[in-house]
Amino acid sequence: LTWTFNYIFSKALLLLIAEERTREMENVLADFLTLISANVRSGMPLDPAMWHAARPEFGILSKEVKWYIKQAFSGEPLDETLRELSLRFDSKLFKRTISLIRQAEQTGGEIGSVLDMTAQEVRRELTTRKEISAMLITYEIFVLFAAVVGTPFLFSVVCKLLTVLEKSLLLWTEAWLRQI
Repeated sequence: LTWTFNYIFSKALLLLIAEERTREMENVLADFLTLISANVRSGMPLDPAMWHAARPEFGILSKEVKWYIKQAFSGEPLDETLRELSLRFDSKLFKRTISLIRQAEQTGGEIGSVLDMTAQEVRRELTTRKEISAMLITYEIFVLFAAVVGTPFLFSVVCKLLTVLEKSLLLWTEAWLRQI
């Protein structure tokens, strides 16, 4: 039993840490992409642009990008490096972003504009997530209010109504029995 509890607790803790890590990365992803775009537009190739954009204020994203871009500098293909980087976070948003960058790099597309559009989409998605979260909190508050305040109120009203109906039924029954 203790082993099972420790396993479940450890697994839950690791999942929470991974989720927090992903959330931290997603919060800075749009700014990071914008900075890469600015570097690319100034004439840098993609890998040095990513290296120079990886600043400490981007936290875990910066560390991961620097680690994988070092591999690209040492001779590993950039496409493979980006694929490996996309596997470091459990985020569909990040994987789609890296996939778009890889496709733009392979096809010779305008990477700067792809990065700018992707950054805008990332911002939109994060805003949408925050709005949905706020609406869910509102619904949770409503349900909690209904459960805590509404249910006892309705219970007391029903009890009072039953008491009134019971008295009315007794009076009606007594009146009917007198007539017989």
